[in-house]
This record gives sequence, C-alpha cells and structure tokens, in this order.
Amino acid sequence: MGALSPRVGSALPDFDLYTLEEDEITISSGAVLSGITQGTGEHLVGETITLNSNSFQVVTITDNDDYFADNDGNQSLTNPVTYNGVSFAAGTDVEAEYTLTLEDPDGNRYTLMGFNINEPGTNPSYRTVEGLAFLDDFPPVGVPLTVVSNSEGPRQNETLYTEYFVPPCFTEGTRIDTPDGPIAVEDLRAGDLVLTLDHGAQPVRWVGHVTFTRQQLQDDARLRPVLLEFDGRRLIVSPQHRVFFGGWSAQMACGEDVLVSAKHIAEAGRARVLSPEEIDDDGVRYWHILFDRHEVVFSEGIPTESFCPGQETRASLPDAHAEFERFFPALQTSETGFVTARRCATRHEARLVAEAF
Repeated sequence: MGALSPRVGSALPDFDLYTLEEDEITISSGAVLSGITQGTGEHLVGETITLNSNSFQVVTITDNDDYFADNDGNQSLTNPVTYNGVSFAAGTDVEAEYTLTLEDPDGNRYTLMGFNINEPGTNPSYRTVEGLAFLDDFPPVGVPLTVVSNSEGPRQNETLYTEYFVPPCFTEGTRIDTPDGPIAVEDLRAGDLVLTLDHGAQPVRWVGHVTFTRQQLQDDARLRPVLLEFDGRRLIVSPQHRVFFGGWSAQMACGEDVLVSAKHIAEAGRARVLSPEEIDDDGVRYWHILFDRHEVVFSEGIPTESFCPGQETRASLPDAHAEFERFFPALQTSETGFVTARRCATRHEARLVAEAF
C-alpha cells in the first residue's frame, strides 16, 4: 500500500496520491474529463460518472508545499508513470484541475478532483484531465453518480494532500478469530482458516503488509492508527478500516446493517486517533488479509472487514498482483472487483450509528 505521506529525504517532499484513471470510469452522454471550454468541470454538471473499479493508480508527486492545487507550477511527477496507457516522464507537471460534487441515488455526496497531467505543448492544460482523485471517502463502484456541482481549483493553500483518500488495513499484533482461537494477523498464512460472520470458517488466500515510520506518521495525521474500544475490547486499525455495525443502532440510522470507517467513529467521539507520542519508535505496520470474497471477520472480538481487491493496484502492491490474479482469475477482467459484505455508511450515517451504539 502507498501512503499520503511526505518523504523528506529528498530536496523537496514527495506525496503519494490515490487516483482513478479515466479508463476506469464511464461518463454519460459520451462526455470526458478534459475541459471543453473551461477548466472548471462545468461541462460535467448534470452528467453521471460511474466508477467501474476501485483499482487505484498511485501517483507520486514532488511538491514544495503540502497542498495539491490548481495552477501550481511546483507540482510534478516524481517518477515516470503510465496513465491510461500513455507514458509520462518524471518531472511532468500535475495539478488538481477542478472540484466536483457527486451524488448517489440515496442522496449521499462525494467530493472528487480532476487529476491533470500537463502534457508538453498542450494549451490550455485543462484539455488533458486524465483521472480523478478523491477527498475523504471513496464512492461506491458500479453506481451512477450525478455531478451536482463544480468549482475551479482547489486554490493554493486550500486542500492538503493529507485530505485525500487512503485505503484501510489492520495493525500488526491484531488477533483474528480462527477455529483454533485468536491468531495475530502477521502469523496467518495462505490456507489458514479464519472465522467469518457470514460464511463460517474460510481459508485465507493472501496476506500482505506495509510499514510507516514514526516520522511519516508524525508528518501525516491521516496515516495514524485509530484506537477503538467496545465493551472492554481494544482494537487498533488504520483510519479507513471499516467496522461492522448491526442491531437497532444501525437499523435506526441506516435501515440495515452497515460498515463504518474507523475515522468516522473517531469523529463521533467513539474512538481516538493515536498521537505520534503513543506510537512505537519503529512506526506502524499495517496488514491485509484476503479471502475468496469480501468478509466480515472478528479482530480482537470486534467484527471488521477483510481486504477488498481493487483497493490496491499494480502500482501500490506490485509483487502481490500476480498472486491476486492467480487466485482470482476473474479479477483480471473484472470491472467491479469484490462486492462489499455490507453497505458502507456515509459520514453522516456513521455519526448517527456510532453515537447510538
């Protein structure tokens, strides 16, 4: 997994940004992301955008500040990348061309940015918007999302890199329930059985991990783990990791059982983001466990989600991707990846559920 964290070893800090290429989306009326008469995204208002996958392209950006903005000549590709099948050299300028607000059929709203790689010789630059970047939450896959508003930018000093979406995972040492009792996530191996909420004991297909240093966690608050405490049980996960909520609180808030991200539980005052001082000198190692389908497992006795393919890509987990395709051949051509075990609650719903729990 990549990170929205600055690498301070170079002359200028680098940031990883999770983006979705235009090849991975469908826009109604044959529209495209590139600006037609303006670089404001106004040509997309009223259209629907459907995300055909959550297979992110992780792009590393060198910047002289902490903000990803429009019309900033100090933002460039740190490394060469292939995007929508086109190769771009290191040092090519990039920007957040415009902001879009999208709404799903249930009325939930999401904020997206037009990700622009400025191709040499192209003028104006907004004619070459190549993908999307996501603030806070990643929208549902396979659902037509209506563009309800647009705006220029973001402007300088407006949207931090740390405000962009980062995928979820477990922290090292988390005990996962198995038929033989709880086992630390890092001790699980492919083939081991794990207890799931919906399908009983299921075999693990793949286990992976990534490490963030204490300095990275200090520099980037969005990477810091979240401490959850329910009925005497204690669990530490990444901010995007989702917890299963069922029963009356979920039914009242959402009309069904849902998955709620740890960061939204923290926003509701029912969890806490760890400070850098509480983190070990060696940093934090986050772990993923993969099954034949997206599952709800029991971590420290708390029902939480497993890894959902498509939330990491060839760029973010290159050594693992061949394993994914070997275990799951359909993922080579799948447009949607795995379906989540339960609907994922919006930020507003998450607050209601967590506050009522």
